[in-house]
Order: sequence, then C-alpha cells, then structure tokens
Amino acid sequence: FASGGQPAQLYIMQKDKIAASKGTVVLASKFIIFQVTVTLYSLVLALVQLKTLLSASAQVSTFVFIGLTINTVGLTTLILIALNPEKLKRIIHYIIHVLTVVRLIKDEAGKDEKVDLFIEEYLEGVNQLKEDLPLTLYMFGLSVLQLTAFFSITYFVYRALGLSGISAFRIISLQSMLYMAVSFVPIPGTVGASEAGFA
Repeated sequence: FASGGQPAQLYIMQKDKIAASKGTVVLASKFIIFQVTVTLYSLVLALVQLKTLLSASAQVSTFVFIGLTINTVGLTTLILIALNPEKLKRIIHYIIHVLTVVRLIKDEAGKDEKVDLFIEEYLEGVNQLKEDLPLTLYMFGLSVLQLTAFFSITYFVYRALGLSGISAFRIISLQSMLYMAVSFVPIPGTVGASEAGFA
C-alpha cells in the first residue's frame, strides 16, 4: 500500500466490480487522509522533540526539515484543492508554462489536462470526506493508530534485542521524523535512504 501501489489497487477494485471512477475517489480519499495524518503527526512529534532534532547532526536535521517542508507544502496543496481549486489550477498552469518556456516540459497542453484531471479527482475525494465528517474523523483516528503501530516496530525490535534506556515515545518520534525525511527521496521504497537515515 505504499505510494505507487494505487494503480494495482485500482486494478484489483475493478476485478471486484468497482467502477474505476469510484475506485479513484476511494484511493484519493485514503491518500488525502493519510497525507494529512502523517504530516500533522510528524509535525507535532517534531515540535515535541525539537531539542533532540536540533542536537542531531546538521545532515540529519537538514533532511528532516526538508522532508517536513515538502510534506507541509503537499498538505497545503491538498487544502488549496478543497478551498480554491480554480486558483490552484491557475498557479500550476503558470508553473507548467514557465517550465515549457525554459524547455523542461514539452507538451504544455497535455500537462495542463493531466493537472486538471488530477485536481478534479482529488476534489471529488475531498467533497466525499466533507460530506461524512464522522467517517472522516474515524478514518483519521485509524490512520493515527496505523502510523503509531508502524513507527512502534523499531521500539519492539529494540526491546527484543535486550536493549533499554530509550522510551517508546522517543523512538516513535524519531521514526516519524525519519519517515518525513526520506519520503521525498525519489528512490522506489526509499531504498538506502531509510537505512542511512536510521543509522
């Protein structure tokens, strides 16, 4: 279920007789909830553990701050989709136009069309989430539990190896910051980046 697995999930949904349009909205909704949750979760823990983060090496803290910044920009974009999709489209179309002028993008019209489709799909997902607030809050709560369980694995391995002295809360905090730090690294599964950050 990592990022990039959505096309496979959509394919399985279609085999289960779920229309591609509905499947896309489901995946968009899940993505929105997860991104909002993981970004807020990590930001809160980073603020609580700010002293630890600042005392880390410059390379580590720089990576964490970059990761948090990128994910916060992503979260802001998701909020903009919900609040003002037309303004967001204009901003992204302008960026695409500039990138076309400097020859980093070739098919400007095609990219604009993809952006519009992407925003429409996510807007539909956002509208579904807004319509059923109790279910949305329930999904948010489940995502918090999911992340806590995921980030706790390291603590249980640490204890299983007979080690002690560091609290579960601190390890979970560090794991969430590591997740933020490596999530923007453009490597499938963040192979190598996760291990280096963990070390």
